[in-house]
Order: sequence, then C-alpha cells, then structure tokens
Amino acid sequence: PPSVWCDEESPTGYGLAPTVGIAWEREFREVLLPEQRGVVLRTSFVIGRNRGAGGGALSKLVPLARLGLGGTVGSGRQGMSWIHELDMNRIFERGLTDGSMAGVYIASSPNPASNADFMRSLRRAVPWPKVPLALPAFTWMVRIGAPLLLRTDPEIALYGRYVNSSRLEREGFAFSYHRLPEALEVGGRAATRTRPTENSAAAGNRKSVRRMRRSRRTVLVQPGVRSAASIGRLVARWRTAGLEGRPRTSCRQCACCP
Repeated sequence: PPSVWCDEESPTGYGLAPTVGIAWEREFREVLLPEQRGVVLRTSFVIGRNRGAGGGALSKLVPLARLGLGGTVGSGRQGMSWIHELDMNRIFERGLTDGSMAGVYIASSPNPASNADFMRSLRRAVPWPKVPLALPAFTWMVRIGAPLLLRTDPEIALYGRYVNSSRLEREGFAFSYHRLPEALEVGGRAATRTRPTENSAAAGNRKSVRRMRRSRRTVLVQPGVRSAASIGRLVARWRTAGLEGRPRTSCRQCACCP
C-alpha cells in the first residue's frame, strides 16, 4: 500500500500539471462573483467510453495494450488515481444541484492503484484479439516517445500520486465503481469496440442513399443537402410529381426540383 496519501489539504506539488491546475484555479477565483458558488474539481484519470468526442487517455492506452505494449511505465510504483465516468458525471451533477457543495474537491475513486497494477488490470480487460505480451516502457523511452508520439508531458506518465477525496467521503458521496477491474471491464472493452462515428443525421443519410440505390433510383446530393431529413423531403417531392418509378433521374432534369 502507498505510504503517502493526498487529499484536498495536501500541497499541490510541482511540474506541468500542478502548475497549469494552480493557474486555472487562480483565474477561476478572480472571476467568481461574490454571489456565486464556486466548485473546483481536481480530476484524476477518467475511465470512460468514446461517445464520439474522443475517449481520452484510455483510447490511447487500449491500442497499446492490444499490441503488447501495455507493460509497466517507468518504475511502475507511481500512483494512478482514477475515476469512472459515471461517478465523474454524478459529481458534476451534484456540484450543479447541491447548494452546500463549494470549494475544492478531488474527483477520484477511493482505491487508487500503482502504475504496474493499473496496466496489469488494463491488459486483462482488453478483449481478444491482442498480443499476449507486456513490454515495459522504460523512463528514457517515455521521455522521448511521450512528446513525439502521444503529444503529452512525460511527467504525467512517470510521476503520480495516490489521492483520495476526504471532503466527498465526509459528505457521504457513494462511488458506484470502487474497484479498478470492474471499471476497466466497462470502460476498457467499450473503448475497443466504440469508434468515433458521425451523428445520427449523417448515419441516416447513408442509409437513405443505400435504400434508393437498391430501388434503382439515383440521388444527386448537392452541398446544401446533407441530412436525412433533406433527402426525405426530396424523395417526397419526387413521389408527388409522379416520378417515383423513373430510373436514374437527375435532379437537374427533374421538373419538381428548383
């Protein structure tokens, strides 16, 4: 178990991440109006799914684990504090709706893990096919590869803390995900299956085009016609004009098109 734990009252430390966090909090306090209630969340590693806006750091770690590169990073003893996206969203909601919540909170699960334990749990959660290896990333590799390949600060991977939120615990917040394997089972597997997709209108657009092609009609989509609703209105106008059965009709030749 770790010998040093950090909570909201602990020193912020040094490095890029603490410096940026301190600057953010200072600017936040300066613009906060006296009648406003301010809540600051110091967020740990969020385990979540890719819902189309990116999967965060987990979307980068899962492919590495599947390629056999998900071994220990650096010494492996640095702390990796984490939180599941469900608990993160519940803390967001509580900060917005609970008038008694104010000040600095640590948004992290009560059971942080070492880097070695975190990567081991991640490799187990990643489904097949995967390379059954766990090649480590030595310190010198991280210092070279992190800024070049991952576009991130190597200190984030090489150094870490075991944090716990004393304030959330005193205020009775109950985490839905306490243990890392269960959180990674949900977040890690979903990250491997889910990829960024277009919005529902674009997906409906493709389906409509496929259906029209199967029915021996050709749709010429102009730049202004991008949604499924627009294509649906265009088809309705074709049917109204009695052109439904005409094969390969161009919208420039169609009498109902402007």
